[in-house]
Amino acid sequence: DRLGDSSAILVITPFLLRVYLEGRGAWRCQPQGRRKEAYLCMGLLLLVGSLVFGLEEIGVNTLMSPLMSAQYLEYLPFPFVMWAALHFQTWGAVTANFLLSLLALMGTLKGVGPFMLQTPFLGQSILLLQMFLAVVTTTSLFLASAVAEREKIEKQLRASLEREKLVAQAAVRVHQSLDLGAIFE
Repeated sequence: DRLGDSSAILVITPFLLRVYLEGRGAWRCQPQGRRKEAYLCMGLLLLVGSLVFGLEEIGVNTLMSPLMSAQYLEYLPFPFVMWAALHFQTWGAVTANFLLSLLALMGTLKGVGPFMLQTPFLGQSILLLQMFLAVVTTTSLFLASAVAEREKIEKQLRASLEREKLVAQAAVRVHQSLDLGAIFE
């Protein structure tokens, strides 16, 4: 019960906070190319997530049957969540986590997907799902935080470098404008 609460807190709370605090403002200020990349990332995440967490439901054909027995199949959408965290920081991470969580939860509750393949009992499958969500969510949020912090520090370093450049230019101008003869008189 507490694991379920913590999973919900890890997945839903950051998403709701982002929506409440920023709304769509962060999305609107993105250039068109970044939006297209975000659509591509989330679309691929939804596609791969739907395949992984709804294998039996969508009618597995002979091409997909080897995946049914693959261990750790649930981590196939993981690169797309990391892509969202790396390129779109917190917004990307929380949105990807939310979408992946919905897909994984729906598949598990319908009795399909990798968690049901690992154990036939719904309770144990839900426990595996919660551990999966904890791993994916914390990893992507830490990664998004680290990238955002790095960008913040880079911005501060660029501003500091610009200030130093301006001070150096001012010092050169002052030095050039000094008339040593007038000073010694």
